[in-house]
Amino acid sequence: MSVAHAAAVPTANLNEKIRVSLLRLGAVNGGLRDLAEKARVPYSTLWNQINRQHGILAAVIPPIVSATGDQTLLSMLADACGFIVAPKPRFLRTRREIRRQETGLSIAVGQALEVIEQALSDGLINSLEREQIQRALNRVCAHSVEIGETIEKGRFLRKRGQ
Repeated sequence: MSVAHAAAVPTANLNEKIRVSLLRLGAVNGGLRDLAEKARVPYSTLWNQINRQHGILAAVIPPIVSATGDQTLLSMLADACGFIVAPKPRFLRTRREIRRQETGLSIAVGQALEVIEQALSDGLINSLEREQIQRALNRVCAHSVEIGETIEKGRFLRKRGQ
């Protein structure tokens, strides 16, 4: 999605998608009350935002994502702005960790290609397949960024002439 197209995404539509996603998260986490408790968000705040349709306050999203590990809400916001979500990299400290990350990147690329190929097998990509592709590509991005951070820090690079 281009940034120009992303700006055209109606706010009401995005609010409804987030609302539905929060209801789904509530359902898989024992209900809205349990979700609110798990995320340490006041239940009344969450209930009011979902049921009064004034929009979802951005402040409730980070604790819910952290508590559930579900990045769907972040992906919706990022997608509306023309971005994707990738986990924040941690700095790799040893050559062994870098090699393990390289292997992880290779596996993630292979899995992403497999997910894409499977989705394209019938000539159409449905919404579930789109989400699966996005998650697979996010994993590729996360592995790439982590390796890039290590290289950028230059800890394992030789100086010229060595």
